[in-house]
Amino acid sequence: MSGKIKQNFKLLSSCFEKGSTILSIEIIKAISKIYNKSINNEECINLIESLGYTNEFSREDSAKRMIEKFFADVFYGNRTSKQIDYIANYLIHKYNKEMENDEIFFKYLNEYRKTINKAIISLKEFKD
Repeated sequence: MSGKIKQNFKLLSSCFEKGSTILSIEIIKAISKIYNKSINNEECINLIESLGYTNEFSREDSAKRMIEKFFADVFYGNRTSKQIDYIANYLIHKYNKEMENDEIFFKYLNEYRKTINKAIISLKEFKD
């Protein structure tokens, strides 16, 4: 992710007590939407936890995780930006790997084509 985007996430996450989880959920949903995948909040939280990050809503950090988070702040400056960057890269890699399957790729491409056609029709109607 670019430096400017990371700075914006850093500012946003400092505004919320549960900023890292909220922002991670939103990133997961945004990336999933690009790849035409539907995902709910529970699935997002499961993904966050499966990747070793804390669900800030549960407040059940182990002593080990609290120490990791402390040192992450020291070494990485902002663990939220690191978490978001890691999750984003993980999802993009995962979804791109699925695209190697021709059936999935052509289905995605067909949905993309339909969306573009709808946009063109809407623009023509707007022009008229």
